[in-house]
Amino acid sequence: MTIQPSQLEEPSPAESGITESPAEAHFFWVDAGDGGVPPPLDVVERAYVARVLNHTAGRRLAAAHLLGISYPTFLKRLRELGFDRPLPRSVQQGTGT
Repeated sequence: MTIQPSQLEEPSPAESGITESPAEAHFFWVDAGDGGVPPPLDVVERAYVARVLNHTAGRRLAAAHLLGISYPTFLKRLRELGFDRPLPRSVQQGTGT
């Protein structure tokens, strides 16, 4: 299957639910870091999963449900994302405050 350029257009912020600025109401955001370079996807995914776990007060089953994945898959992703290692300092986790 070929991906067409029209399929690569970014959705509007209203469509995606992603905000441009932490000053706006948000659930999650990350800093682009030095030079405006976005962090690698695995760093963003790890920070997002950590934020969802924070939102669910550490309840992994509830987090898996919110993420729309099965509990065994969620546990596998937790291991793959290395939750035994600390998050990089450059990753900002939105807390709604």
